[in-house]
Amino acid sequence: MRIRTTLILLVLNAAVAILLFATRPADIVERRKTLVPADIEFGRQAESIAFSAASNAPAFTLVRDERGRWRIGDEEGPLASQPIANAVLDTLRRAPILPFDTAGDTDAGLDPPQRTVTVARSEGPAVTVAIGRSVGRGTFARFGDEEAIYLTSNVIDALLQHQPGTLRELRPFAFSGLDVHRLSFLRRRDDGKDDTFAAERRWLTWFVLEPLAIRGHTRLLDGIVSAMIALTRTQAVVPIADLRGAPPAIELTLGTKDESVSADLWAVDPARGSWIVRIGDEPTGFRLESGALRALLVPLEDLYDRKLFHDPAVAVSGVGWQRGTLGAIALERGVDSLWRVTAPQAGPADDDVVRRLLEDLVQFEAEGVEPAGADPSAHGFDRPAGRIRVAFGDRVAETIELAGAPSPTHARLANRPNNHYRIDAGKLDALLPPTALPLLDRTVVASDWRRIHEVDLVHDGTTYQFEVVGTTSADQWRRTSFAGGARGTATPVRGQPMRLFLSALATLESDGVIAWDAKNAADLTGAARYTIRFVDPQTGVRNELCIGEARRPANGIGDDWHPVWFVSGGLPGRAFVYRIGPDLPRRVAQTLR
Repeated sequence: MRIRTTLILLVLNAAVAILLFATRPADIVERRKTLVPADIEFGRQAESIAFSAASNAPAFTLVRDERGRWRIGDEEGPLASQPIANAVLDTLRRAPILPFDTAGDTDAGLDPPQRTVTVARSEGPAVTVAIGRSVGRGTFARFGDEEAIYLTSNVIDALLQHQPGTLRELRPFAFSGLDVHRLSFLRRRDDGKDDTFAAERRWLTWFVLEPLAIRGHTRLLDGIVSAMIALTRTQAVVPIADLRGAPPAIELTLGTKDESVSADLWAVDPARGSWIVRIGDEPTGFRLESGALRALLVPLEDLYDRKLFHDPAVAVSGVGWQRGTLGAIALERGVDSLWRVTAPQAGPADDDVVRRLLEDLVQFEAEGVEPAGADPSAHGFDRPAGRIRVAFGDRVAETIELAGAPSPTHARLANRPNNHYRIDAGKLDALLPPTALPLLDRTVVASDWRRIHEVDLVHDGTTYQFEVVGTTSADQWRRTSFAGGARGTATPVRGQPMRLFLSALATLESDGVIAWDAKNAADLTGAARYTIRFVDPQTGVRNELCIGEARRPANGIGDDWHPVWFVSGGLPGRAFVYRIGPDLPRRVAQTLR
């Protein structure tokens, strides 16, 4: 029996499909391709859509308000589902049709029509479409006063079956997330000290207006907005009278530039996201289960932005700091985009080290935020223990003041002192080095060693002069010694040891700078074991590199290290003391064998 029924349905569906898409009486000329004539454009011209029905279903109208949104009944009525209303217009305009002359008005369900839809337009007469009965996948329809009956898609019939209840916008906050530019709420507490919060969005950033004037935590505030605009009314209706006058736990308002919508929320089981929600002054609310609403319960302090700086590290053009009795440290980015230490002394900085420091600095977050008191000495801001200054291009630099006694764990922005930040002093100390030495460039020498054709090496009072034999190859060298000013005999030197030595020399990179000036660091340098002099082939400047005696690691573990100080004729006064491993001294020793 089931097989027979299935076969009959298949045959009927095939017949309807043939009628709809293939069969066309020869004496009927197609007057149009769609139900509504092509020259009738709805778009923003449509001012209202009136639905009527021959059955007991009520008639109703959708009307555009002054902002172009569809509302039910009139311009002050409930907001309609914009996609459904627009789908009705779009389907009427685009639905394909076939002229159909084998059915009369009665058979087609058009005497009277089962449904009609009338679209009033700002320009031109209203457009009326009568809808008859459906057959298979098609629906009979008639346009205006025409006598012709058409067979069109029954998608139209399905759309026109909507009633006011099913057309209503179910989202209480029918906004786009980026349209919301104001958020405020009152949150009642058991201790009677209610939380009041208000923030506004400027471009893509939230700013808190109360209780503190401070940047907001954009991600968390966007999360609250997203949770609210994603709310959907449920069928679990709760009369507000049943709540017996209990005040809502949260009174919340979201606003765009044109309107605001308020909601009252009563907590049923807030830990699980169970609430009763009322929109505006409606007499009923709806029961809602949404874990996303837990975002409304976060502590106010979590909604504040705890970052001290808000520009990216690449925007920083200068940075400096001073803490306690330590000297000031400052760095600047030159026009060549390279960083240089400018205080306490001038020197090239290690760009990678500086960039990592800046990334950590601009991402540094305080532990919390609190309003500033009337007395600056309460946290020691009358005598700051230090300052951090960050410049961003041509803008006014941001300066952070670090509190002194009795609260060294507080900081504030000098040009915005209304709030205090609680900071972890240990994290800040780990972030900012107490001296500029770790920031200096670790490169001792950077030359093209293949173009160095002459080197003087001083060891134990004797000067050894190494020079290339001829002008076309650096594979043949000779060594001449000068002891006590007397010139010794020149002897040939194999090219491979010299290549290894020069490569180690000209690409020498240290473990770091350990002193600013060799003259003031005799305890680190002592007498030079080796002195190497050569001319930089790119600049023509004569350089001198001194290698001190080997030192053992403090813990006795690992290779010995050597202090190295480098004096360049092109950089007078630069004599940083570096720490290097044993590779270069080994290469030097090999050239003297």
